[in-house]
Amino acid sequence: MKARNLLFGACTLFIAGASAMAQSMPMRMDFQDTSPKYIKNANGRFSGLCLDLMSLIEQNSNIKFTYGSDFVPQKRIIARLMDGETDVHCGFAKTPEREGTLNYAEAIYDVNYVLVARAEEPAAVSSMEDVKKLGKDGVVLGVFGTSSNDKLRKMGLTVDDGGKDVEVNFSKLLLGRGRFFVYHDLGTLYEMNQPKYKGKFKTVPVDIESYQHWMVFSKKASPGLVAETLRVIQKLKASGEWGKVTSKYVKS
Repeated sequence: MKARNLLFGACTLFIAGASAMAQSMPMRMDFQDTSPKYIKNANGRFSGLCLDLMSLIEQNSNIKFTYGSDFVPQKRIIARLMDGETDVHCGFAKTPEREGTLNYAEAIYDVNYVLVARAEEPAAVSSMEDVKKLGKDGVVLGVFGTSSNDKLRKMGLTVDDGGKDVEVNFSKLLLGRGRFFVYHDLGTLYEMNQPKYKGKFKTVPVDIESYQHWMVFSKKASPGLVAETLRVIQKLKASGEWGKVTSKYVKS
């Protein structure tokens, strides 16, 4: 009888464990080297806005995010999503090219383009039209591969988008290899507040454009996985929990 009870208990535990694993919903993703969405700390662990949002989703569902130990270039992230090697990416801006190949499923936070200049910049600029009037003396720097560069060129601005990230563009700005820098406030203000850049730059009060970053899925991702993720996000938005996280990083 005792052996039978032990066997029954072991079977019960096995069934319960198997049931828990069956309910688990692994979701594959890559991390982009864009602070503060994804920050790799000195100990090798990741933090940042998207990590906080991922943690919130996991706490309120059976979804479990899986990822590698390092950053992945943007082109590779998109290729992996298209091939179905990964399921989701947190924080892409919407572009016509990407919309054709990826599933832009849910807007997750708002961002604004900001215009940055060196702290001692003397030009009196109150609009992007004023920047345009500077011609070649008003070169605007942009992050390579981002959607803002085409928008700036359509405004008639002279754009140098060779810098791969905010830090490279800040270095170019300090060296006088551009007069202004345009990028979203999320990444720009985060870098401006780092000790090495304190007091070296200023934001110029001009209106450019507000837009959104999205939760983007592979078109080959499981429909059930996508639906569950969206259900959880919408529930968290309605409860206010989502906004509590995003408000720590971006303006409302």
